[in-house]
Amino acid sequence: MKTKLYVLYGGKSVEHEVSLKTAYTVILSLDESKFEIFPIYITRDGIWTALEKLNRFGLELNDLIAAPRYADAAESIGKVLVSHFALPGRKVVLPLLHGSNGEDGTIQGMMELLNVPYVGNGVLSSALTLDKAISKQLLAQAGINQVDYLVYRYDQWGDDRELILQNAEEKIGYPCYVKPASLNTKPGSRSTLGRPIRMLILLHLPFKAAESI
Repeated sequence: MKTKLYVLYGGKSVEHEVSLKTAYTVILSLDESKFEIFPIYITRDGIWTALEKLNRFGLELNDLIAAPRYADAAESIGKVLVSHFALPGRKVVLPLLHGSNGEDGTIQGMMELLNVPYVGNGVLSSALTLDKAISKQLLAQAGINQVDYLVYRYDQWGDDRELILQNAEEKIGYPCYVKPASLNTKPGSRSTLGRPIRMLILLHLPFKAAESI
């Protein structure tokens, strides 16, 4: 008997498109002799939609995007859980969600509550590793060497930006790398060899998905 494989992708994240591309690549590579594949698309608003069985021959990326059938996230999740997750037999969830609401322990915690096995890190490790500021604090407490770093919240930037800029240039200098603390490498990451750190931080201000850099 095939294992039911629930592929979660899309999601409430600025990395929505990255997740779509990941799901597209993975679905095309899955062994259909071993898995019964259930693609589950999550919109930017958190609405879940289970797609019908996909024909992988000639599959396009846009085929993985489904129009939501419900206006409420809770209702959509409930419908998918009842219609698909409650099916009998062996099952596993493959979360291909990137960034917030996918790699931060939220989906993992949901699967734990449902007693459904899933691929990847558990709740605690997901939450800790997505937040790079917390990760670096833990590494420092463990005595593990790492490059110099500074963490600033956006509200700090508004209150004392000149001191922040001075500290960054004195303690980090160039080359340096600036990114949201709770997102992956893209979008929003900026690196520089000599560009003023002031400009790098300003480039991050529109990214409200993360509270710190």
